[in-house]
Amino acid sequence: MIRDSVGGRALLRAVELGYFVDDDGQVIGPRGPRSTRTNKDGYHRFSVRIDGPGKRISGNIMAHQLAAYQKFGTGIFEKGVVIRHMNGDPLNNRESNLELGTHSQNMMDRTPEARLAHSKLAAKSLRKLQTPEEIAALRADQSAGMTYKQLSVKYKISTGSISYLINERYYQP
Repeated sequence: MIRDSVGGRALLRAVELGYFVDDDGQVIGPRGPRSTRTNKDGYHRFSVRIDGPGKRISGNIMAHQLAAYQKFGTGIFEKGVVIRHMNGDPLNNRESNLELGTHSQNMMDRTPEARLAHSKLAAKSLRKLQTPEEIAALRADQSAGMTYKQLSVKYKISTGSISYLINERYYQP
């Protein structure tokens, strides 16, 4: 099953048109090497046109998704599956650098310093908890048996931020 209908269709259309990622991790199109752009998250992407009913749609394709599709096939579309860059470099799209895994495994591929920096950034932009009392309430809910997922929904923050708050690794009242 394709999770993102436009992105998934764009990826399959690119394969149909002859796009692939070579051994050096570069995108090659029907007319040779394809230029890519780096998105705000640091990944190479390119686009192809997709014919839709009564209109033309352009779909963005991440180079690492194309490389992973070559290596793993439709397994990349399974629910809960993410593509991991084993060396932590999102610009290295060699098949040897890509594996499938969970979001948690993908986060653990980062260095501890990079995980902490990401957590601080996420907490700064998304954290709704402002006072030591709110942090204490979150910790009490966790001690009472609420899961990280339940806490995430209740407090509207990521499970990663919850982990750092509960374990006192980021916020110390």
